[in-house]
Amino acid sequence: MLEYMTENQACDCGTIDVAVIGDALIDYLYWVQEMPPVGGDTMISQSSKSTGGSAANSAIDLGVLHIRTAFCGRVGSDDNGQWIKDKMEAAGVDTSCMQYGESTGYVLSIIDKNSERTMFSFRGASADPLIFTPIMLQTIQSARLLLLSGYSLMQPEQAALTLLAAKAARGTGGLVALDPSPVIGQINPEILAQILDAVDIIMPNKTELQLLTGIENVTEAIDTLLPRVPCIALKLGSEGSMAVIREGFTSPGGITFITNAVFHAPAGHVTPVDTTGAGDAFNAGFIAAMLQCAQPQKWIESGNELAAKVVARKGACL
Repeated sequence: MLEYMTENQACDCGTIDVAVIGDALIDYLYWVQEMPPVGGDTMISQSSKSTGGSAANSAIDLGVLHIRTAFCGRVGSDDNGQWIKDKMEAAGVDTSCMQYGESTGYVLSIIDKNSERTMFSFRGASADPLIFTPIMLQTIQSARLLLLSGYSLMQPEQAALTLLAAKAARGTGGLVALDPSPVIGQINPEILAQILDAVDIIMPNKTELQLLTGIENVTEAIDTLLPRVPCIALKLGSEGSMAVIREGFTSPGGITFITNAVFHAPAGHVTPVDTTGAGDAFNAGFIAAMLQCAQPQKWIESGNELAAKVVARKGACL
């Protein structure tokens, strides 16, 4: 039986529960029967527009879950930028740290009959470095947890700000979480090493875990990463999820682990409609349960439940 102890730590300290740094984009979704061959043509059966960007998706989902969330990212000074801001604020997300560039980025997603997606991305304003303003620093320092995206590590200037934000969060006792994202294998090794040293929680899928460690076997990859990052939440798609937590890790809800622990949660049965945003929803469910002082098994179960809700509908957010 797992042994851990719960400290008398309040669960609603600070003015912000989660500060999120990353991309905010527009998702244009198109459904087809199958992808055409190169140079070919196919019919679009339906289409939709929604907010996108991994960080923005998680921020909106956290807001819907009544987690006090602030978003730090850049959108364009255009109609799409205003549309994203309105969507976030409708979900209860604080946008006072949002910054603006020329044009809002977007992703074209083609979704086939098996609900698998092919994406074409233009980051737009999200590719421009954020300015580390006093209000951003105040927000990060007041947050219980800082959520980062691997996309914010791609450019040197963005990576420098991301690392600075992680240090600021930790300096006031906050935890730092990272969603590696599919681009994690493209990150400069020196930058990757620095961010891993500043991260308390990492939430990869299987492929991202393998890219992070260079190890194919999941168990061996976790064993390699755990000495560096004390809490690993692994997304396994149709196989559910697992969390591996190192001795000494203390959650925002006050649970301190006095031994290494492993938790598993199977995926529930769901008929997939659109897999866009499933991983982002998992992140939100996992973090929300952790912040709400739930027991560790509930962290991954909540992540699975939220991901299933998103997969069963169109669009990347709740």
